[in-house]
Amino acid sequence: MKYYPSAAEQVIILSTDSEIDEENLPLLRGNVGVQFRLDNSDGQSTRVHKLDFVDRLPDEAEAHG
Repeated sequence: MKYYPSAAEQVIILSTDSEIDEENLPLLRGNVGVQFRLDNSDGQSTRVHKLDFVDRLPDEAEAHG
């Protein structure tokens, strides 16, 4: 987790929920400007959700909890 904040001035991280999970996400708090979630649940099209750093989609709690 120490790598991301020091990687460069601007970094785009494309990760899965298991790579940066709820436990590790707060470690990036001071270094994240914008967070998006990509949802491709049907395998046909992708929806992009712009999130506030602490926001969660309503169905995310069910999928991960």
